[in-house]
Amino acid sequence: MENISLELALKLRNFNNNLNSAEKANFKLLLGLSAGGLISDFSRPNSSHKAKAIDTVTETLSKLQPYSGRISKNGVAYIGRPDFMTDELLLSLQDEASSVRPFATKFDEHFLGRGAPIANKLSTSKMLLNFVRSHTGEVKSTGVASFLFYDEEGQGIDPHIDTDIFSLNVILMLSHEEHNNPDHNSALFVFPPGEEPEQIDLNPGDMVIMFAGSIAHGRQRMKKNESVSILTFGFHPLGE
Repeated sequence: MENISLELALKLRNFNNNLNSAEKANFKLLLGLSAGGLISDFSRPNSSHKAKAIDTVTETLSKLQPYSGRISKNGVAYIGRPDFMTDELLLSLQDEASSVRPFATKFDEHFLGRGAPIANKLSTSKMLLNFVRSHTGEVKSTGVASFLFYDEEGQGIDPHIDTDIFSLNVILMLSHEEHNNPDHNSALFVFPPGEEPEQIDLNPGDMVIMFAGSIAHGRQRMKKNESVSILTFGFHPLGE
């Protein structure tokens, strides 16, 4: 990242230090909205001015967090399939997702399902909490477990930065079906400041843990005959 972006990011952090709690929350919200607005697609902008603006915003956001020293460059703390995600547990969550889907509500560009007992129990389990802590440091569970369904052509989520309730987001891939061209599936992307976007492909049972309240991320739009279902858990990192 060029020095000009780092210098401006420092000025913005100094500005934040002079705000009260409510103003800091609004400032963080504005930065998050700015990041989403500046990243118009899933590639780094050709415009150097726009790229610098994105780098400044994302660098500022990550450094504003009291736990900024625990955030990696790309915001990702873990990718893989945990040992506790057995075939049996995965199948039970997949079955629960199928039972929830008919009652899921449209939310922006996906369908949202909640109130599922197996997912809710997992969200507050010591097993999941200890696993997340082993990769991110001290956190507490928000107790929020959400099934997200992207199963209509064009659904997805544009690059954005999450609100505080999902400042640490655990994403479990349940299913990804593509009946047309498996080589051109949609994918999850993260946008590290000063670098090219990173594509993250997950198989069913795989999990990604990311500092979603600090790093811009998004999912590409569903193509024809493609569908994705995921389960997300919200955590809140505790400050240093």
